[in-house]
Formats: sequence, C-alpha cells, structure tokens
Amino acid sequence: MKEESNASENAHIKPDQRAVLDESVMEKTQVEEQLAPGGKAFAFILLLIEVFFLYESIKLFQKYPKFSSIGFFPLVLCVFLILLSIADILENRKQASRNKGKSLLIQAWESIKYLLPKDNVIFILMIFGYMMALYFGVSFLPSSVVFLLASMCFLIRGDVIKNILYTGIIMASIMLVFKVVFLVPLP
Repeated sequence: MKEESNASENAHIKPDQRAVLDESVMEKTQVEEQLAPGGKAFAFILLLIEVFFLYESIKLFQKYPKFSSIGFFPLVLCVFLILLSIADILENRKQASRNKGKSLLIQAWESIKYLLPKDNVIFILMIFGYMMALYFGVSFLPSSVVFLLASMCFLIRGDVIKNILYTGIIMASIMLVFKVVFLVPLP
C-alpha cells in the first residue's frame, strides 16, 4: 500500500531525475550505516574501563565472598558489560567509519570533537568542581544546591525562576528521603 502511494507521488518525476533521487537515497543510507567518528575507539576505551572495574570488583568479591554480599553484584554487572562491549566491538568491525582513510591525527581530533562537544566539556568541568568541593570539605547541602542550580541553568537556559524552584524541590526531596526516611547522615 505504501509503495503504491510513493509511486503515485513520484509519477511526475522524470526517469533521469528518479535515478538521481535513488542515488541520493542510497548515499544517505550508506552514510547512516557508517560509524560516527570515534565509534570504534570508544568501544575499546569502554572495554578497558570495564576490565579495570572487573578487577576491582573481583578484589571486592574476594573480600566478601558470598552471593548476598556487596561484592557480587558489581562482579556480575562488570562481566555483563564486558560481554556487551565485546559484542559491540565485533558488530563495529562490520561497519565502515567516517574517518576511514584519514591520518591518525585527524581521526583523533574528529573523534574528540564528536565525543566531547563544548557543552559536554563544560558540564564535565562542573561535575569535577562539585566533586572537588565535596572532597575539600564543603558540606553536601550548599555544594549540591550550587551545583544543581548551576547545571540546571546551564542546561535549561533562560528559566532561572523555574530552575530555582526545581532545585528547591529536588533538594527537599533528597533531604526528606535520606535524612528522614533512611536516617542517613549526609556529608
């Protein structure tokens, strides 16, 4: 049914124009099938990170060797993530990369630009600042309020009043859940 409607819509197109149209559709499909810059390298980087966490989870499981202990779930999760990464790497081998044929330096630069756009880098720096504030003794409540408000204003630009309201609601919810319900002292 869909093919009939497409045929009737394209009936006014001349045969030589139809050939150009078909070529452009095929080129677009081929571009979509190519991996984004850094697609293959990112899968390997994730695999290396997961192997490190597997090593750490094995050490934790050796310290607490029961299936109901805190060391079991990270171990199972790391094995599962490693299997998924291996499957991703094997699947990526079949696809061409957009960086194919370019020098290693250009491939690396385009991959970094694709994987770390400016907004992501700024947000990562904000997270790092929040972690440093907690590490150097700034208490949880003020550092979390500043981080949450700053990150929300960065992500949802222009609605400062709504962001202040959302920050207040989120922080009140966190305080309620952890201090009142679970009776957990916050740093």
